[in-house]
Amino acid sequence: MKELHLYNVDQSDNVFIHALDKQLTITSPATEVFNDFQEHEPVKVSGDVKAKDALILMKRADTEMKLVVSNQGDFLGLISSNELNEQNIISEVSRGVSRDDVLVQDLMISKHKLHAFDYEELSRANVSDVVSSLRNYGLRYCLVVERNQHQIKGVISANDIARALQVPLSLNERSSFGHLYNAIANH
Repeated sequence: MKELHLYNVDQSDNVFIHALDKQLTITSPATEVFNDFQEHEPVKVSGDVKAKDALILMKRADTEMKLVVSNQGDFLGLISSNELNEQNIISEVSRGVSRDDVLVQDLMISKHKLHAFDYEELSRANVSDVVSSLRNYGLRYCLVVERNQHQIKGVISANDIARALQVPLSLNERSSFGHLYNAIANH
């Protein structure tokens, strides 16, 4: 067995961040801005998790959105910090639900209310097409599906697009493709 040597971390050592070979632009292929679940495991949460616990988990994991699944692993919808906000929790409490009993499934966006791009069509589009197509919906997220196989292939996030394009998008305001479109137009 070969013994490996240990070295002290030098003061000038830094974390390596992989730089993209080319800068993303609004004319880049749309497939470059979607989170492909074949490459990146989707972040999931069970629908029966308490809403307050889900928000803590999302903050700890530094994620803004999770797929909601049943205990059997079936896709139920999406949840983000927007849905887990105090106003939505109070709305559930006003319906007679105890604050501690408000669940993710009570606040999530159900899958029947979600929109999706067809992957085949998306593969022929560019980033500008994505932003332009969704600006009127005011969505933060859009699923990507392979319609002929009925499989959710990934998700597109307005925040991810803004970050990749290096366009300012305030995380304190309600982020949406509409805000992103305006930021790109004024950039």
